[in-house]
Amino acid sequence: MLNTVYGLVLGVFTGALGAVVHAGFVDFSPVGLALGALLLGSASWVCSEWFGKAGWFVFLLSSVAVTLAFVLLGLGDDWIVAETAWVSRAWLVAAPIVATLPGLVVFRRHGEPDRR
Repeated sequence: MLNTVYGLVLGVFTGALGAVVHAGFVDFSPVGLALGALLLGSASWVCSEWFGKAGWFVFLLSSVAVTLAFVLLGLGDDWIVAETAWVSRAWLVAAPIVATLPGLVVFRRHGEPDRR
């Protein structure tokens, strides 16, 4: 039960931070996308390793929900919106993928027997 709470807190935090970071620097948006992807991917990896499947699943749902809320609904001020629209669209596609892949890799790796 506590692992799901940790996953929720980590997901809300990284989802909000990724929504802010993805906009990147002025006139150089790809850096923001890369930093946001590194942040979200590493948090997903840590969450799947430390908190198990339940904690990771709650992390996944909460981080994607906060990302969608911040970017689509405009729950923040205009500083969350990227300078160009393609960056926000790319982040809306990339965020769920980047949050999902590390956990799937970890659970697949833990599910395989040791072949030494």
